[in-house]
Amino acid sequence: MDLKQLFEDLDAEAYDYREFAARAGFSVAQSYRRAVKAGISQPLLARRRVLLERAAWHLTRDHITISELALDAGFESTEGFSRAFARAFGVTPSVFRKLSPREYRIGPRNGIHYAPGSYQVCRQEETMKFIQRLLDTHRDQVLTILSSLETRPELLETVLPLTNPFPWPWEPDDETVGQLLARSCTGAVPWLHSIEGYSDDASLSNRERLLRQHEAFSKFVAETERDGTWDVTFVDADCDPPQVFSYSSLIHHVISFNEHSRITLIQRLRALGIETLDPLPAQI
Repeated sequence: MDLKQLFEDLDAEAYDYREFAARAGFSVAQSYRRAVKAGISQPLLARRRVLLERAAWHLTRDHITISELALDAGFESTEGFSRAFARAFGVTPSVFRKLSPREYRIGPRNGIHYAPGSYQVCRQEETMKFIQRLLDTHRDQVLTILSSLETRPELLETVLPLTNPFPWPWEPDDETVGQLLARSCTGAVPWLHSIEGYSDDASLSNRERLLRQHEAFSKFVAETERDGTWDVTFVDADCDPPQVFSYSSLIHHVISFNEHSRITLIQRLRALGIETLDPLPAQI
């Protein structure tokens, strides 16, 4: 038996790390090294995560009671299961069932996850990857803006009473150039946090934050395109109240607001006498 089989044998009785290693046919030290090499620093916690993913899958696809799912996941009480589930998914099992998202996996999707036989992943043929070109264009244009402001740091605290080209009711009227610049560099961060717990580091420079979130979101888009999971829905527990979105609507939202924040920023810089670039890219 190898480590992968231990995650597939989800209905086995609970056991500690010594038994976990014995079932895998290794010493405790060997099993730990193999787990770390496979990207699993804490196998028993990872197994508990997979059990919670299985419960989430069943919550939105059949009528198994929450108390039954709690027992199947190895919890002695429904209350303990509900608390653990809420920590993992941001909402309780009953709310998760009501919202009925199709995504049941926790954290980065390139790790070990529950994989029911009826969950079909659709592989798509290679395309122009037009979405990636849009994301790359935003990154490159914001990098150009960052470079143009390196010699004018005093402008970052400037507030201009300009009309936004695409106003939204929740945007502040007194947003500074620096705040708008930071928003242009981190538009995908809240969504990445909701999906896989991505953490933005505000102590980094805007350039570093832009490049980090661009890499993470590009990876997410590539995986969505590869797996054909555009219509998979997930719970955004950061919303109040929690809401359900699809991956395609999320990606569309990020692209739209990337364009909005960047064009607004270009407009304000032009009012300050700084010609950075044309809002319309020369090519995509």
